[in-house]
Amino acid sequence: MVNTAVATTLLPFYVLLAVHVLLSWIFVYKLGLDLPGVMSAMIISVAMNIFGDAVQIHGRNLLKIP
Repeated sequence: MVNTAVATTLLPFYVLLAVHVLLSWIFVYKLGLDLPGVMSAMIISVAMNIFGDAVQIHGRNLLKIP
C-alpha cells in the first residue's frame, strides 16, 4: 500500500528531475552548449521549482484550502 501523502509530495520532485535531465540532454548534446547548457538547464529547473512552490502556496490561500 502506498502512502498518498508521500506519493503526492514526491511527484513534483520526479517531474522536475525529469525536466532537468531532459533539458540537460537537449542543451548539452543536441545544442552543444556544454557547461553553459548545464547551467541553463539548472537555472530553468530551479526557477520551475520556485514558481511551483509559489503557485501551491498562493493557490491554497486563494482557494482557502487548509
